[in-house]
Amino acid sequence: MTGLTFSVLGQDVSDFQYTEKNGKITITEYSGSEKDITIPALINNLPVTVIGKRALFNKQLTSVILPDSLIIIEMHAFRQNKLTSITLPNNITYIGGAAFRNNQLTSVTISTSLTKIEDDVFRHNQLTSITIPDNVTIIGRGAFTENQLTSITISNRVTQIRAYSFKDNKLTSVVIPSSVKTLAEDAFDPDVVITKR
Repeated sequence: MTGLTFSVLGQDVSDFQYTEKNGKITITEYSGSEKDITIPALINNLPVTVIGKRALFNKQLTSVILPDSLIIIEMHAFRQNKLTSITLPNNITYIGGAAFRNNQLTSVTISTSLTKIEDDVFRHNQLTSITIPDNVTIIGRGAFTENQLTSITISNRVTQIRAYSFKDNKLTSVVIPSSVKTLAEDAFDPDVVITKR
């Protein structure tokens, strides 16, 4: 199924391939030439709720605006682009593994509806600080590895921090809340001073 042709801040909706199911739209591919894009909230008057697996993989994107209608971003959806910042709308409940891996992100605002940060989601970016929202309980394997983090704030609802979550950063110390029951031995670099409170 192809989209109607009308402009959304510089690109046509026809640049997006998509599927429709139960009155909702999943974007499956982007074929446009624009590098600064806006994902439409509606296609054919139906809400765009899912960005599919690898839908915008390696498209050389430099910026993307996501609609509030979005609920799911699947695995590798935005992997290997040139994004420098991203705001994840608060309706997003799931972001698949490696969805934003290998970008140039220096700033991320994480959806407050997320309960888990999946494996490798933000791996190999340029983040210097991150705040984990209150609803997150699990930080997946390699979620923030290979960044430039010097500061992290972990909410007191996090219960698991898995292997390599924050490896290969610039952290010197970190405070782990008492809510964390599972802390992988190699979640942080070996010289990071860990304080539990």
